Amino acid sequence: MHDQSTDRWDGSVPRPVDLRLLAVVGGLAALAASVNVPFGGLPLAVVAFGMLATGGVLAHLRGRHRLHRITSGLAERWDEDGTGVEAVELAAGRTRTTWVVRTAAGPVTISGLALAPVSKVAIEWRGTTDVLPAADAEDRLDTLATSWFREVTDGTATVTG
Repeated sequence: MHDQSTDRWDGSVPRPVDLRLLAVVGGLAALAASVNVPFGGLPLAVVAFGMLATGGVLAHLRGRHRLHRITSGLAERWDEDGTGVEAVELAAGRTRTTWVVRTAAGPVTISGLALAPVSKVAIEWRGTTDVLPAADAEDRLDTLATSWFREVTDGTATVTG
């Protein structure tokens, strides 16, 4: 979000829903459940689908929450360090887990695979990208924020992954 009166970030980070990922989860749950039809019949397939789809949606929500915490943490640290965060927005389309952090030095894109436990996060600025497991990014958020702060403010190529 962006505060027009002060041209400063208000501290909020929107929460996306990755519809494509949820469609893949639903499709895989349906495929896996259909295997149960010959062995347990339709009732078992319906139960299996419900369990698999619920598990997939919960894994997506947990992964999304982790990516949201990483994005929020990076933006907060960059704002504190003086990068001049102006806004944090969802990327166009709103069907991916992608944010654009608008800074005085230009936009930084933070995206990832929001499916725990295999969540990945990618940070991209002017062609330099760092991709790492979301758990690692979350564990070393301060170091990651500092190295990318230097990348954005100095324009040097610092790869932390």
